[in-house]
Amino acid sequence: MLKKDFLIRQLNEFTQALFQLLLRRKENPEKESLQLISETYRFLNLTSNNLHQLSASEIISIFEKEELYLEKLELTGMLLLEEYSLSGNKEEDNCLFDLAGDIISYVDKNSDTYSIERKKILAMLSK
Repeated sequence: MLKKDFLIRQLNEFTQALFQLLLRRKENPEKESLQLISETYRFLNLTSNNLHQLSASEIISIFEKEELYLEKLELTGMLLLEEYSLSGNKEEDNCLFDLAGDIISYVDKNSDTYSIERKKILAMLSK
């Protein structure tokens, strides 16, 4: 239990640091954000290219066997949304938006924690 609490705290701190960095964009926001996204994919043992070729159920099955899988899935969904927001071709990358919505919706349905931020994102995705 202590190990799980420690891992949850580490993942939450990492996620908070990531979002703080994404919010504080500097002179070249796209380059910095893309670098952060790439580093976070590496942290999750994913690559952006293979992630775009998978369905939501395939991504979920990748994380199901891991500890803190819902937290990692939520982070993956947020990364996909950030990547979509930086995309130069929204129509072509609409699959990222849909994939993020499916993943975050899954997390919301299966998580035992309530998240106002998650509810806001789901409301935005449903528009």
